[in-house]
Amino acid sequence: MDAKYLFAETMKNKTDSERIHAYQKIIDRMKRAKLGLRKYVLDNEISKAYKARIALNGMTHELVPPGNHRQNIAERGIQTFKSHVISIASRVSDDCPIRLWCQFVPQAELTLNLLRQSNITPNISAFAHVHGHHDYMRHPFAPIGCAVAVEIHSNQAIEERGI
Repeated sequence: MDAKYLFAETMKNKTDSERIHAYQKIIDRMKRAKLGLRKYVLDNEISKAYKARIALNGMTHELVPPGNHRQNIAERGIQTFKSHVISIASRVSDDCPIRLWCQFVPQAELTLNLLRQSNITPNISAFAHVHGHHDYMRHPFAPIGCAVAVEIHSNQAIEERGI
């Protein structure tokens, strides 16, 4: 909440075990970033196993009443992340294999959090609040899913194959 950072994790399906697995991966990332974790607010449906996992992480949970999406702050974050991914998908090359789309999530999360400002320190990004300054020289960006042309000279190809 203080950082206004949006964490994203892919799931294979919507089963309870897959949800718990994705939840735990995000919580582990939040702990590594030393973010204070106290309360988890979620939709009105939750399994006993999910409640137990929240308790194992030393957190309390609050269920939002049915149909009240304004009270759940995560709903707005989900809408923002979906819009960001849709804007990325609109620029992806037509022949980009759909099986690779799950690999776009980490860069989508990074770019979105670089664009969002921290709640506590508005002059830095949400990314900088959680991870520190992003070094663009060490980690440059490339457009996600863009088509590229690569030229390989015949001599270079022969040398790379060890011929």
